[in-house]
Amino acid sequence: MEVNSDAMEELRNEWSLLSESEMLSKAADTIERLENEKSELVKALTATQGFAEKFKEHCKKLVEVAKAAEAREEKALENAKEAERDLSQLLQMVENSDLGEAMRAREAAEQEVQAAEELMDEQNQELSSLRRENDQLRRELARFEGALEAAPAEINEVDITSWDDIFDESSSLEYVVLGRLESGVDKLRGQDQEKTWIRWSWRAIQALDEYARMKKERGADAVPHFDLYLQDPLARRAIPKMRYSGSESQGVMSNPRFRNARVLPVEKSVSRDGWVLMESHIRIGSGKPPAPRMHFYDDTNGSTGKIYIGYLGPHLPNYQTN
Repeated sequence: MEVNSDAMEELRNEWSLLSESEMLSKAADTIERLENEKSELVKALTATQGFAEKFKEHCKKLVEVAKAAEAREEKALENAKEAERDLSQLLQMVENSDLGEAMRAREAAEQEVQAAEELMDEQNQELSSLRRENDQLRRELARFEGALEAAPAEINEVDITSWDDIFDESSSLEYVVLGRLESGVDKLRGQDQEKTWIRWSWRAIQALDEYARMKKERGADAVPHFDLYLQDPLARRAIPKMRYSGSESQGVMSNPRFRNARVLPVEKSVSRDGWVLMESHIRIGSGKPPAPRMHFYDDTNGSTGKIYIGYLGPHLPNYQTN
């Protein structure tokens, strides 16, 4: 059978055109798919950039508030020192029998210290709120970037309004053990600054708990003691470092009565006889009587890895309170 060469050529051309048509259709589909992917990527990038800008602004605000808080803490310290100078002047006034003027000056000094303490408390509340907002933004940003594991864990805030709330919440603490604090705390109940003292007490307890946790996770070389924790940029529960003192004065320690007042009970797993010296303390209130303090023992390098709070109440005896 003779094949028509013209017919074969026409058929080949038809197949060739059909193949090119299919290729163009596939190319068009591919281009459309790439355009859609590009559009989705642009949307995701825009959203991420928006969160990044928002995160940056909050970080900037957080730094500004932190600097303001530190400045106000320094101002409060200056006020406390000024109050001490005023007390010295009071003694001189009393010696000169100008008792009325001395009493008025003392009242003014106490009011200044109280006002500074209230200002610091408000500033700290604002700073804590900004830290929570900052953590939330970091979690959202990490979620967009697919690195949620790098975001800070969410902190569940508890509304603490009384000493009893603190005692009730103590069971939720992983690394802090509260001792028999009721007798000291009872002396703070009903006073004008009680609410402020309650807030600062809980913040101090949370800071100690986070310090112990960070030390366990990162090692003693990274977080050797509480003072360095307070300066760590990753610390989210830190209190102003000027509120903390790791020791007592030589004068206090050389006085047997003053020293013995700071020997407080602990678990026998910490000390064989169940007692340890607790020099480390946190200033809960101002220097104005009762000037509450929190004394604790740091066993994070010891067998328990915990912190034991042995006293919370009016300033323990020293040469000024005696």
